Amino acid sequence: MKWPRLLVALPLLAACERQITTPEQTPFESDLMEVGPLTTDLLQPGPRVPTLERDGLMSATAAPVMTTGPNPDLLWRRSVSGENTVWRMKDTTYTGSAIGLPSAATAWEVGGVADFNRDRRPDILWRRASTSSNVIWILNGAGGVADIVALPTSAPEWKMAGAGDFNRDGSPDILWRRPSTSSVVLWMMNGATLTDIVALPALDSTWSVGGIADMTGDGFPDILTRKVSTGTNVLWRMNGVQKAEEITLAPLAWPWILAGAGDFTDDGKADLVWRHPTSRKSVIWVMNGTTYTGVYTYLPEVHPEWSIVGVADFDPPPPVPSSVTATAVSGSRVDLAWADSSALETEFRVEVRAGSSTTWTLLATLPANTTTFSHTNTVVNVQYSYRVIACDGSACSAPSAIVSATPGQSAPTADTGIVTALGTTTTVSGSAVPNGLPTVGWLELDDNAGFTSPASSDTASLGSASAPKGIERSFSGLTVGGTYYFRMVARNSAGTTYGSARSFVVAAPPAPVGLNATFITSSLANSVDWTFPDNYGISYSVDGFRIERRRSDETTWTTRDWREPAFCGSAGNGHCGDYDINVRTPTTYVYRVQLCNGVGCGPWAETSVTTQVFAAPTNLVATAGAGKVTLTWQDNTSSEDSYRISRRSEADSVWHSINEVDPNVTTVTDNSVTPGVRYEYRVEAFASSGTMSSGFKYQYSDYSNVATAVPY
Repeated sequence: MKWPRLLVALPLLAACERQITTPEQTPFESDLMEVGPLTTDLLQPGPRVPTLERDGLMSATAAPVMTTGPNPDLLWRRSVSGENTVWRMKDTTYTGSAIGLPSAATAWEVGGVADFNRDRRPDILWRRASTSSNVIWILNGAGGVADIVALPTSAPEWKMAGAGDFNRDGSPDILWRRPSTSSVVLWMMNGATLTDIVALPALDSTWSVGGIADMTGDGFPDILTRKVSTGTNVLWRMNGVQKAEEITLAPLAWPWILAGAGDFTDDGKADLVWRHPTSRKSVIWVMNGTTYTGVYTYLPEVHPEWSIVGVADFDPPPPVPSSVTATAVSGSRVDLAWADSSALETEFRVEVRAGSSTTWTLLATLPANTTTFSHTNTVVNVQYSYRVIACDGSACSAPSAIVSATPGQSAPTADTGIVTALGTTTTVSGSAVPNGLPTVGWLELDDNAGFTSPASSDTASLGSASAPKGIERSFSGLTVGGTYYFRMVARNSAGTTYGSARSFVVAAPPAPVGLNATFITSSLANSVDWTFPDNYGISYSVDGFRIERRRSDETTWTTRDWREPAFCGSAGNGHCGDYDINVRTPTTYVYRVQLCNGVGCGPWAETSVTTQVFAAPTNLVATAGAGKVTLTWQDNTSSEDSYRISRRSEADSVWHSINEVDPNVTTVTDNSVTPGVRYEYRVEAFASSGTMSSGFKYQYSDYSNVATAVPY
């Protein structure tokens, strides 16, 4: 939904025309809904509650505690400074972790907390009576405000008293009261759009509204009222927008304030939160519907300047994964699938139990947005039950519906492999998945695709696991130039499976595929790469290829023992790393590669690449000082491993290396000087490349300019 920045007020809806006849009900005036501007002082970046620890609240940087299922949290506000923070709760206990929210100007008051944009995260209603302004903070779930939505204004004497979905249409509605006339009304909302106004029975000004929550477990929000002067608490049990009855609750003496209600014990019925206005005390009453159980939890003490202004789950767990299915696709595998119900999760957890077990075991932890998983190595004729849980790092959903599957007996799968060695004796491979039953496998070879008279290898036991089991077998007496077909065969008690046929020709291989050469700046090397064609029995090591090199100004190829091409610092698997190259000046190298197998070697493929210069440092400056010389220069490369500094004095014609510094360093001080002596300096970049097995190649840039200084 695209949230409007400013809502234009609807015409006043004639709730009076409903003929609400309850004698207590009072009319409301047109000043409840007017158009007003969106003010600019509501959202202030401000400090993240800098006084929390001093006042008894924990730092917002504390790590969240993992919880399971809904856990109402407490929204705190310090009205004298505009600071706001949220306590993360677990049951009725503060976890020690908090969510810092932006501050809001002190003239603004929190009017309620509810999910207005249906993203499963609570949003915050704000009211500034002095300007009749009303807005919603649309929260992003990470302690930030994603948007600010303006609502119609209402006259200053009207007070927001909370929010709840009274008509159960999925959108919370806003409760208003005007103490001067005892008026109580509901704004019926569709998201942030006002659709109707409903009058409720009157509430005397000596009473306050302490919260909106489902106290009876019937799915309708109820209204909690309190007369502080007498300690009396009365519940308006609501049936939608109608007050069904008044229920007197356990009293609590003055001056305790009813700060809100939420289902902290996860029993489907709300519990009560109390705050003492002059002491540091706060307490949660555990309720059984409208009956106080006598169980309570005192919260950590907090400075009286802080008030509890909202109760909601600010770290809601992700929705429960839905539409979970389990399908036994073989005797050793069950495939799971489910619907990802939101974008809130950071991971999914798949749990399993087998047979008659009642214990759930974590089977897999999967990334966000995953919707499938395969359980392998299952056992034939054992029933497996599964459930899926969505988690977001601070909370987990309830488990999904349980689904079950029983793997039955099934024939193995068979996959034909490749030619691993080719010649008049050729070796081929294949693999099979036993699917939970004892399985044997073998390879067949024929000179026709119909396998009318195949030669079969000896059989191999493949076990009964669900993982692929591979075999290799050799066939002799083949003819050079002949075409042959081979396939994998696997058999268990449930049936025999034939893999797809593959073919090969007993011949030397073709040229390598995709031969390419690239200069690698970071390693000062040429990378030569290619792909081996399948089914020619080519070794992926240096046994399977020959590589030669020449400079573009040469006509003779550098021919090496093709098993150990000297200019390849690393070789094999379709790659040659050539470190023995010129990087002082741009130089073009031409490479050619030939593939070989047991029959012979194929045609050459050719490519070329031009090296880049290993740039020397420039702008070397020598600055004389008292008993020292300071050098600075410009770094022109990212390839260096170090810089080497050399020096000679006016009485010495030989350059001497005096220092070596780390890469990217561009200044050094020479303290080993004699005052009054003229010194010359130069700097060069140094890099080493290659491998331990091939030996290292050392590369040096050209020298920088010479800089002179006379220390004093």
